[in-house]
Amino acid sequence: MSNIAVGSKGKVNANKVNVRKDAGTRYDRVYYAQSGDIVVVQARKTGTDGNLWYKITNETHYTTSVGYIRNDFVDAYTGGSDGGSGTTSNINVGDTVITILPAVNFRSTPGGTSLFQVSTGTTMAVTAITTSGGYTWYKGVLSGKTGYLRGDCVEKYSGGSSGGGTGSGSSDDFTDNVTTNPTVTTHYTFYAANAVAYAKAHSSNVNTDASDNKVPDPKRNTSFREGATGACANFVHQCLLAGGARMFDGWCYKLTGVPSSWDSASWTYTNKGRRRLLEKKWIERIPSTSVKAGDIIYSYYSDYASRNMNTPFNHVTIAITDYDSSTQGCNVCGHTLNQNNKFKKLSDTGIPCTYCYRVKTSLGGDGTEKAIDLTNGNSHAI
Repeated sequence: MSNIAVGSKGKVNANKVNVRKDAGTRYDRVYYAQSGDIVVVQARKTGTDGNLWYKITNETHYTTSVGYIRNDFVDAYTGGSDGGSGTTSNINVGDTVITILPAVNFRSTPGGTSLFQVSTGTTMAVTAITTSGGYTWYKGVLSGKTGYLRGDCVEKYSGGSSGGGTGSGSSDDFTDNVTTNPTVTTHYTFYAANAVAYAKAHSSNVNTDASDNKVPDPKRNTSFREGATGACANFVHQCLLAGGARMFDGWCYKLTGVPSSWDSASWTYTNKGRRRLLEKKWIERIPSTSVKAGDIIYSYYSDYASRNMNTPFNHVTIAITDYDSSTQGCNVCGHTLNQNNKFKKLSDTGIPCTYCYRVKTSLGGDGTEKAIDLTNGNSHAI
């Protein structure tokens, strides 16, 4: 393990190492450092895990982000090649690349004007490869526009969890890519109309009390604990249960009858819940102009890192009307920002934009999934 002084340089010794917001694996990732990156130690700190962590800036990757890296992933550096050309030789035309840094410029030409910025975890199919200005550039299409990503900002994407370093798995995956093949021995029918009916019955437009304090939605199902904030995913997931979806290990709330051994960590989180539903192959991405009542709508901020947000998926609601081309949106219900039949503008581009998903009408399962009786105040597994 290294012991690098403040002000000295180090060299990252592994691929896809998490640089975190603070010293410890409990803290969110800021970006991935790659093997060969040259970093400057700004401070040293003992982490929550008892290990030595360095607060670093990265000289190799173009990022202004500062974060912490564990000392066993950094060796002392005294000079030599820093691998700064951004060449990723194992990527070929037809492969998919994934961004490994926040706020990566998607440019009109290699080194040219930025069309927009994309967040960590954005994937793109490579249609051409060129070199310019000492960098490798990968051409592809994002949000309907053709442009280029610089080689030191991406790596080859093969699907699955992040791996490497101290990765935390698919909850940090902000893509729609899924490589899992869940066991399917039975199917459950999803009725969008039932999900919409539940959404309308258990939401309101009451956001504050008489003293202007934020409040939990007064029409919420009290079986599911909610505060005034952080309640949006909890509510939308309930709506899906009302439509016929069933809880499973990895996507559940600990109601009576739900196995205590099941992992419930994703239930109240936007992206974690989204990833579990994608991995279960119960939802699929659709254009915003195709939204119908019962679809799930996420507010997506590609610049989430600069806003000090943990995820680009900031909020989630459920559509209760179809997309209207005259208003370019639909009406939704939601919690946290308590909404009942409120208009929401939809767009596949911009900041924020909307990521829209449709729940499949036939949900494949292995038979262990739990149907839920959603009686208010006494919800339980059947």
